[in-house]
Amino acid sequence: MGLLITDELMSYSILGFFNLNEVIYTRLIQIFYANVVFHGTYITDKVLNVPVRIYSASIAQANGYECIHNLYRKNWISEARGVTYVSKVLMNGNATGPSTYNKLDDKAKVFQQMLNKSILHKAGAKDCISDMYKFCLFHMMTGTKFNLPNLILQHWLQVMKDQKEQITYVALLNKIIWDQKVYEKFFSLEENERKEITTRDKNR
Repeated sequence: MGLLITDELMSYSILGFFNLNEVIYTRLIQIFYANVVFHGTYITDKVLNVPVRIYSASIAQANGYECIHNLYRKNWISEARGVTYVSKVLMNGNATGPSTYNKLDDKAKVFQQMLNKSILHKAGAKDCISDMYKFCLFHMMTGTKFNLPNLILQHWLQVMKDQKEQITYVALLNKIIWDQKVYEKFFSLEENERKEITTRDKNR
């Protein structure tokens, strides 16, 4: 089953999430989150005076994700043949009632754990399956591709709106600021300047 899941994760562009291995300077991540600005469908800030913009395309570029038209939206269940069919795909055997982790199909449970830990970071109760999680699990269980960058962006915006103090998607953000030349600026500084940035209390 492991090899099968690996192939599936590659097809959804999810496997790359586990291969984000750039060196992380946590102070640069903190600088970004200190003054982040929300614009509805994207996020911006400046790190070391270098503009950083997070939107679907920058998330896709970060690890070769595929941007397709199958977007997450609130009415997706009705478009997927309704609640009964979605529950049948996700649930284990004859399980009924609200969707919870314990009722999921065994394969869906594996996907759910991956979502919790790496894709759609979840700070609250892990047993409750949210609508966004159902969307991911349903598409993964039916072998249907979906727009992962857009989904991550929607989740990222929601987490930052609900939990303003939470720092999330550290490895992904780190790759984005690598792509957007923040580290190029950082490593162009003198050693004493880099040390001062990574050790000082204030972000600017």
